Amino acid sequence: MKNIRPLVHLISNEVTLNNVVNVILGAGGRAICATAVEEVFEITSNSKALVLNIGVPSKEKLKAMLIAGKRANEIGIPVVLDPVGVGASAFRHSIVNELLEKVSFTCIKGNKSEIAKLCGINSNAVGVDSNVTELCHKDLKLLSDKTGAIIAATGEVNIISDQNTITKIPGGSKLLDIITGSGCMLTGIIGVFLAEENNYKETVVSAFSYFNTAAKQAELDLIAKGQNGTGSYLINLLDRLSERGK
Repeated sequence: MKNIRPLVHLISNEVTLNNVVNVILGAGGRAICATAVEEVFEITSNSKALVLNIGVPSKEKLKAMLIAGKRANEIGIPVVLDPVGVGASAFRHSIVNELLEKVSFTCIKGNKSEIAKLCGINSNAVGVDSNVTELCHKDLKLLSDKTGAIIAATGEVNIISDQNTITKIPGGSKLLDIITGSGCMLTGIIGVFLAEENNYKETVVSAFSYFNTAAKQAELDLIAKGQNGTGSYLINLLDRLSERGK
């Protein structure tokens, strides 16, 4: 991966953007974070993957996402959607619906509440945390069939589905829940992995395994060093992700 260093275009969440870029660099990719409608067509044209994250939504950002998404579809590069907090407001839901109507996605990754909302299940989500304990495999396959995308739902057990098969992967560490942006970082990893691979389902599974292994190792590092702070865990995670990308 380090020799290829694919460029990933992020139209993402400013709250977590710095860490997302760091994990993409650590995984062997490069990142560019263009959101201006005047340049996203050109930036996407020169990229190997596009990642769209609605964590901090706006009408102007939606315009940029639509331009970039349509261009990505035209040139055949992977597009990843992270519908952050899609159940938190009607505005977020409308943005995701418009994106799904006008852009073809390679992968849609969210926590179980977010994926449940896209499946038409009322998750009662207020923020971006997951509060849904069960998602039927049938629901995931139907969503994959409807969107044409790989569907990835995170939780204690991560579930990855295409139209035909379901793969389950244990969550990497319970400590991921104590730092903001771990889901956004995983989405960035998925983007860089998809940038140079054609077997999309297998590649998404590999991205999850890569991220979760680093997350567990970072937890063990925290214990070994006698640390207990969220900042220490985040630094350990970034270090581990960087090591695995070399």
